[in-house]
Amino acid sequence: MKKAYVLLLALLLILTGCSGKEKTNNASVKDVCCPYEINHKKDGVDITLKDGEKKGILWRVDTIPEYVCDVSQVDIVKEYTCQYRITGKEEGAAQLTFTALQSDETVCFVLDLVVNVDSEGKVFVSSYQHQERKDNSVDADGLNYKWNVDINGILNFSFINQEDHWSVSGDGADAFVLSNMMSTPSGCKFSAQAKAAGQTTIVLTGENSQRTIHITIQADDQRKMEVTSVQEQ
Repeated sequence: MKKAYVLLLALLLILTGCSGKEKTNNASVKDVCCPYEINHKKDGVDITLKDGEKKGILWRVDTIPEYVCDVSQVDIVKEYTCQYRITGKEEGAAQLTFTALQSDETVCFVLDLVVNVDSEGKVFVSSYQHQERKDNSVDADGLNYKWNVDINGILNFSFINQEDHWSVSGDGADAFVLSNMMSTPSGCKFSAQAKAAGQTTIVLTGENSQRTIHITIQADDQRKMEVTSVQEQ
């Protein structure tokens, strides 16, 4: 079983671009929806996680493999703040994932760490990266548009207008996979995932009013997506 874990971890290290067992510096990252700190101590590593703009979230911690290190929650008195202590159990490396869940169990933030334990039991973080969901909302001409790109890189778009029955059309222009294109009781919605760099337009049509709204989305070479325009035509 340990051999299988080692092979899996080796693959994870390749995918995340981690090189060797170099210790990272302490870190304090503030310009994200859930700010966090990484602090190396004599007896382990402290990870401090803050709810930030996402109040009342629940943190889930996963460790692969589990035999390398222990992760325990530290009692602190700061509101909307959680702290975890990582201590060594056995020489090796492990990937730790801290996942922020909102009240509806939506994932809004993920922090991944590669943790190493040396032959003396000292613990250090050799790499870390985070992913966050960006929420956007626009009100214009009595219409409301909401969208986000989740941590899996999928863009979720919803349109709120109960005065008409709305339909969604679009083909993805060979660069996107479109899904969940449907009417809802409050308007309509769709999701998009990029296959390559490109641009496409999705059209929302009001059945009764024949109003049409064109949403243009774009993906770069890293397949990161954004909504570039929303226009009624």
